[in-house]
Amino acid sequence: MDQQIYNFLAVINTAIRGKPMKLKNPDWERISAYAKIHNIVPLVYEGCSKYEIFSKAPIELRSKYFASSVVSIKEQICRTQVFLDIYNKLLCAGIKPLLLKGLICRSLYGELADHRPSRDEDIYIKTEDFNICRNILEQNGFVMEDLDLNVIPLSELSEITFLHKSGLVIEVHTSLMDNTNQIRARMNSCLEDVYEDCITQELDGRLIYSMSPTKCYLFLFLHLYKHFMYFGVGIRQLLDMLLYGEKYYTEIDWEKVEENIRSLSAGKFYADLLDIGSRYLNFNIKSSFSGNNYSLLLEDIMNAGVFGKATAERRIGGSMTRAAVNYGRFHYRNLFLPKKKDLMRKYRLTSIKPIRVPALWLKRIRRFLRYNFDISLLYKSLRTGRRRIKLLKSYGIIN
Repeated sequence: MDQQIYNFLAVINTAIRGKPMKLKNPDWERISAYAKIHNIVPLVYEGCSKYEIFSKAPIELRSKYFASSVVSIKEQICRTQVFLDIYNKLLCAGIKPLLLKGLICRSLYGELADHRPSRDEDIYIKTEDFNICRNILEQNGFVMEDLDLNVIPLSELSEITFLHKSGLVIEVHTSLMDNTNQIRARMNSCLEDVYEDCITQELDGRLIYSMSPTKCYLFLFLHLYKHFMYFGVGIRQLLDMLLYGEKYYTEIDWEKVEENIRSLSAGKFYADLLDIGSRYLNFNIKSSFSGNNYSLLLEDIMNAGVFGKATAERRIGGSMTRAAVNYGRFHYRNLFLPKKKDLMRKYRLTSIKPIRVPALWLKRIRRFLRYNFDISLLYKSLRTGRRRIKLLKSYGIIN
């Protein structure tokens, strides 16, 4: 394995556990670059600062690292307060929003909660509560994304985004996953009736509703799995899942978790995630599944960045894997001439007149050429896409 990937994971482990792990000729520039694309700069800086050898790193790097961490932590504290305030107002209005990720994941890091940045907060509400929720958000400075809900039915949207001037984004879910393909539909079926056994917990001194530990852990895995299938997934999402599993280990119905993972034929992928956690991050979550090739998965995770879009070639490669997952195979024409339903989903349209489809194709081609004018970049993009399709095939996600 790449020595600097090992060092990066060791630094994360050091930050979380508080005990310095051994490093092997650390390249602080590369470690900081990984921290940036995975959006955990403050967490990684915290780990680096526990090593005496880090004091010998270039002063410019350490100063930039420190300044970036301070700004990130300050902004996160602000966003958290804005969210807790609006969440309380939703509760007072009689809505019971289930918090899905965000603050729940950050709380797993203990004193380092604000070292794990999160711009988004996802909440799940009943469809009949949406209008009340929207009114409260808009009355308190949130702006809804540009959607005409008189044209696009709420039932066709899995989430609607609201943006606040603080930088906080709240994604209001009326369904936990969209049903764009059969795999997503099966994911949704794994998370039925989440209100029936939801729990309350206190975070930052405030009452919060969330899914039961079993369903929350399963949701974190499914959310990770969803991102992996398209553009890719970063180390932060894996950390969230592993930390949640570790904290709520005795409260999670592991047989139920594995039953649902088995129904998705995702056992090999799940086993490799746990293998990475065990080998490099000192987690000890057991599984009855056997893995496929954890080293290839780790390489993909490290190159992906936080949501799989760390580089231009990853973004193009993600378009290839998206098409392969949705339709069972990939055709190069899908990059330029996507199917009508893909255009509808991208532009949030309920219908497209046939005469408009060529215009949207032309728009996509122009955009593609603008960002891939460099032939070498296009070659790398296609190579990345083919490599990711091969990885997905090894996990049985596509045939």
